[in-house]
Amino acid sequence: MSVSRSPRSLSLLVTVLACGGAAPEAHFSDGDFSKGDEHFHVQPPAEWQPLSPPAGDLAWRDPRSRSVIAANATCKGHADAPLGILVNDLLIGTTERKVLLDELAALDGREARHEVVAVKVDGVRLVYDLYVVKKDGCVYDLTLVTAPTAYDQVADQFVALVGGFRAGSPR
Repeated sequence: MSVSRSPRSLSLLVTVLACGGAAPEAHFSDGDFSKGDEHFHVQPPAEWQPLSPPAGDLAWRDPRSRSVIAANATCKGHADAPLGILVNDLLIGTTERKVLLDELAALDGREARHEVVAVKVDGVRLVYDLYVVKKDGCVYDLTLVTAPTAYDQVADQFVALVGGFRAGSPR
């Protein structure tokens, strides 16, 4: 993998993974995110740096591994599609997909789809770790994008973020 292509590829992935258009102003404080009708709680790993996704909600980058975690909510303008279709939407733009894990998991008291998929994006091998859940009229997705060699180093941090996820207004 070319080191000079990796940052651009990850930036492109954050763009592809994030949905939306013109939106109300976003606020993120103490793990609570709000933007219009979208509200959720998620706590990023302390050492990860915040990114400004161009159309999504939240994203962070680990400077050591160059991995990216993104958290997104869509509460308007989405189809009421099955979880599997919603996960596939996150894989648009990838090739040579190999599903490493496909399971149903509990996320904030709801059934969620969890997939780990080895993919290629513009010839670069990556691993996507994806969670998608529907709750109270919104679709939430939590995504880790990383190089295959870094997955074992960052997966536990992503699992901790997922474990702390709460949909809806702060409690």
